[in-house]
Amino acid sequence: LKIGEDHMFFRSRLKWYVVPYSGVDRCFRRVRNVPARLCCGRGSLDMESIVVSQNGRELAEIQMPGARAAVAAFEELKGKMPGAAFGRPEAEAKA
Repeated sequence: LKIGEDHMFFRSRLKWYVVPYSGVDRCFRRVRNVPARLCCGRGSLDMESIVVSQNGRELAEIQMPGARAAVAAFEELKGKMPGAAFGRPEAEAKA
């Protein structure tokens, strides 16, 4: 994820994608608990990502390398997109 002045850039495999901040109306962090087999038995890993959406449709789910990177990017995006809503969508908050 690269955060520019008017756009955010992210890569998926070999392609780069551009999302303008003006096209985003909601941004939130998503943490998925993924079961894994580790050297000492079974465990789980937390996969952090930032999700941006427009009109209730997810534009992108950008996987982050860790919790610290996700929090730092999320806080920086708050300053770049003052018109967007940040936090959990209402449908997930009720569940």
